[in-house]
Amino acid sequence: IPIMLRLALIENLRRVATRIASSRVDRNLADSWADQMIEAAEKDPSKLILLVADMARSEPTLDSAFVAEVARRLQGQSPALTLPLT
Repeated sequence: IPIMLRLALIENLRRVATRIASSRVDRNLADSWADQMIEAAEKDPSKLILLVADMARSEPTLDSAFVAEVARRLQGQSPALTLPLT
């Protein structure tokens, strides 16, 4: 029984680590898109629509980590970011 318990714990740790790594990748991608949107809103808000279209074309995985990070980064920024936030 102790060997099986160890194997089960190791397998659970592997699954948790994989999930954490995947969430980190999604958050990094969200940070990148949010940075580009914030920069576009400051410099030329008319290009913001094109940037949102580019993001949609790239088909990012809309996991909860990605959506939460984009929303967190865009919240309370420029009024021009209302459209991408919605």
